[in-house]
Amino acid sequence: MIRILTILAALGLAGCATKPTPAPQVTVSGPMFSRSQLRCGDRPLPPASAVASSAKAASATAHHINDLGTWGQSCSNKLQSLGGQLEAAGLVAGQPAQGE
Repeated sequence: MIRILTILAALGLAGCATKPTPAPQVTVSGPMFSRSQLRCGDRPLPPASAVASSAKAASATAHHINDLGTWGQSCSNKLQSLGGQLEAAGLVAGQPAQGE
């Protein structure tokens, strides 16, 4: 009788040791963003070398600088928009930088 109880106890303990621990469930909440909101797009290409070495070089350079500025401002606007959404959701730590 004792032998049977010992065997049953050993089998019961062995079963507990082989049972895997379930993985914890993790839930993250907060604002969701589309991929387009996280990308600035391609940087404007400089003028072709044929144009850069022609009489239109100054104009082409000016247009390129303007395109770079527009591209950079658009990217900055996206960053500020995302930052505002994250801050509104309470997901921004620390103090605002000076001038904000």
